[in-house]
Amino acid sequence: MNKKLISALIVSTALVVLTACSSAKQEPKTAPATQPAAPAAQVVEPGKIAFDYPVAESTTAKAGDYVLVPSSSTIKSSLEKGGKDTVFIFYAAKMVEPGSKESKVEDLTGDKFSAPNALIVPIKSGETAAKGDLVLTWWQSGSGMTKGFVTEAGKTPKVVYSDGSTKGEDTLKENTFHKLTGELEAGATVAAKDGSFFNHGVVINVSGDKVLVNGFAGFMTVYNKSDVTPMPVKLEVKAGDKVMAPVIGSYKEVTVKSVKADKGQFEGEYDWAGEKTTETFYFGEVISKL
Repeated sequence: MNKKLISALIVSTALVVLTACSSAKQEPKTAPATQPAAPAAQVVEPGKIAFDYPVAESTTAKAGDYVLVPSSSTIKSSLEKGGKDTVFIFYAAKMVEPGSKESKVEDLTGDKFSAPNALIVPIKSGETAAKGDLVLTWWQSGSGMTKGFVTEAGKTPKVVYSDGSTKGEDTLKENTFHKLTGELEAGATVAAKDGSFFNHGVVINVSGDKVLVNGFAGFMTVYNKSDVTPMPVKLEVKAGDKVMAPVIGSYKEVTVKSVKADKGQFEGEYDWAGEKTTETFYFGEVISKL
C-alpha cells in the first residue's frame, strides 16, 4: 500500500472518531418551565349577585310560571367582571324549580340554569286584563321585558307596548302578563334620585330599605328605598300640562302637546340643546312632579 493511501485512511479514521466524540457531547437537558398555578375557582355564596345587595331567600314564582331573568352568561359575567360593567337584559323564561336563594329556570331556547332569586322577576299567572290596564310582559315576538297598555280586555289582551315600539298593537298569550299597580314592586317604573337628578329605571327586586333598579341601557344600580319614586300607572293629562318624563335615562320637564288616551300615550315637547324636541311618552313612565 502506498504512503498516500495510508495517509488518507488515517485522516478518514480520525474524522470519524472526532465526529463520534462531538456527537456524544450533548447539551444538558433543561427542566421544563414551571407553569403558573391556575387561579383558585371563585366561590360565590348561593343567591349572591354582583352588587352590595341582600340575598333574596325566596321567590313568589311557582313552577310553570313565566319569569323575566338575565341570561346565564350575563349572570356569570357580572360576577367575574363586576355588576357595574355589565348590561342586564331581562328575558322570558319558565320557572322550573323555585328554591332557597336560587331557583332553576328554563329560557325560551331550552337552556336550564340556576339564577339568584334577586334577579328573577315573576309574572303572575291566571290574570285577566281590563282595557286601560298597564301590564308587565315581554315582547311576544321576542323575549325582552317590556310593558303594555291594554287596548282590548281579556285573558289574551291586545296591548300597545310602552317602549317606543312602532309595531302597533300586539296580542299577549295567556299567563304571560300581570297587571301593575303603581306600587313599588318588581317591574314597576321608577324615578331614582341621584344627586340633583332623577334616573329612569325598572324595579327588579326590593329588599328591606334597598331597591335593585335596572336603568338606562341595562345598567343596574342599588338605591335606598327613600330615594325611589314609583310612577303612577294612570295619569290624567291634557295639552299644556307640564309633567316629568324620561329623556335619555333621566327625568326632565316636558310639556304635553296632545294626548292619545286610548293608546296610553301622549306627545310631549321639551328643550334639548337649545331646540324644541317632540317625542312620544307613555302612561306608567311619567309623573306630574318630582
